[in-house]
Amino acid sequence: MKDATYLPRDIAKRFGVGLPKVLGWIQRGELGAVNIASTTEGRPRWRIRDCDLLAFEMRRLSRPPEPSFTRIRRTPAGDVPRRF
Repeated sequence: MKDATYLPRDIAKRFGVGLPKVLGWIQRGELGAVNIASTTEGRPRWRIRDCDLLAFEMRRLSRPPEPSFTRIRRTPAGDVPRRF
């Protein structure tokens, strides 16, 4: 079974960003893409596979912040520790 493929302009439209932003993601390796051009010397013709798009979206999901732990300041004996 074949994966669905998308053009960079389809991805730009889907995320509401410009085409240069999507091409930047591809060049930096953040978004996987396949160059289907007949030669590698000319202008690339990028296609983004469905699995690469899903992986990109999973890496960019927002996550709740990690819980922070309060530290207890050590004080001389007899004093009550203060939390900050």
